[in-house]
Amino acid sequence: MRTNILPSALLLALPFAAAAQQWEIGGVGGFAAQRGVSVESGSVSGKVGFKDAPVAGAYFGETRGRWGGEVRYLYRWGDAKVEVGGESASLKARQQIVTGDLLFHLSGEKAAVRPFIVFGGGIRYIEGTGQQRAFHPGSQYAALAQTSETLPVGHFGAGIKAQAGKHALFRLEFRDYLGPRTDNVIAAAPGSKLKGLMHDLVFTAGIAWVF
Repeated sequence: MRTNILPSALLLALPFAAAAQQWEIGGVGGFAAQRGVSVESGSVSGKVGFKDAPVAGAYFGETRGRWGGEVRYLYRWGDAKVEVGGESASLKARQQIVTGDLLFHLSGEKAAVRPFIVFGGGIRYIEGTGQQRAFHPGSQYAALAQTSETLPVGHFGAGIKAQAGKHALFRLEFRDYLGPRTDNVIAAAPGSKLKGLMHDLVFTAGIAWVF
């Protein structure tokens, strides 16, 4: 069943944004590379997870002095995959991530260039959208399923904002989205074990309107 993910993230970000004085709304695009999850069966081991793929999203927030709060939505492409024992298979999949974030800027609010650090948390909705097969290469280790699940996610990172006129700014940043591994879209076969956490290393660039 689908979960209404936006209200959860709004609640996370609201305490940080309530006292802010400057609004910021923008869009981002970039690339995600995932690391961290393995599958083991006896002496055989391999990798499972989601393929490196583009991301796109939007955010809305407020800043006051050096502190800021944001709500961010990120859409991640990237097929689910299993690679083990010389076999590999994939299934079309997508992810939607919504987080409430806290930012601390390393320079004052009037600076033209503002480095910042960021951390936050929210939820990750994962959906296998491809045609499910009863058997596929590597299915004796991990199965790829046309299903969905919602998982908690946390993240931390850093970036830089550069003012571009009175009401616009450019933004570059890196974030590590860290959370529990999938157990439904990618499920361990009997006798196998999935190990590790999902690390999504996400690089984005964006542009925002400030008012």
